[in-house]
Order: sequence, then structure tokens, then C-alpha cells
Amino acid sequence: MKGGFDAKDLARSMRYAIERQSMLLSLDIARKQQLEFKNQFLSMSRTNYALPDLYSQYVSILLDGLAGPVAPEQADHLKVVLRSANQLTP
Repeated sequence: MKGGFDAKDLARSMRYAIERQSMLLSLDIARKQQLEFKNQFLSMSRTNYALPDLYSQYVSILLDGLAGPVAPEQADHLKVVLRSANQLTP
């Protein structure tokens, strides 16, 4: 802060700094949890050879519209999932 400040300004600045640090810590924890979940998921998928085939079949059903209409953006995401599932197949 430029210029003078009083106890109220100092308290507010400290509170904001604590809140920012708390948010950064929460984000870091969430990021670590997501990475752990992804690693567990990939590990499970690679060790259970039937799962990638099930993913592929399910996504194909969705892409073919057999479960209902799929919006273009959803289809794009499903195609990414399908490519990823096919890469998991040994």
C-alpha cells in the first residue's frame, strides 16, 4: 500500500493475504487429489484389460446416438475419451 495506513487497513491486508494463502493451499490439495485419482484410474484401467474395451463400447453407443442425441461439443469430448480408451488397450 502506498502512503499511510491505519490498523484497519493493516488488518484487512493481513486477512486478504491469509485468504489468498488458504485458497492456494486448497487448490494445491485439490490438484494433488486429482492427480492421485487419475493415476489410480489409469493403473486400474491398465491392469484390468476388459475396462478399456467397455469404455470404448459405451462411448461408441453414445456417439452413435443410441442413448439419445449428442450435442457436437459432447461428441468432440466423447471422441477424445474413445481415443484414450483405445490407447489403453494392450
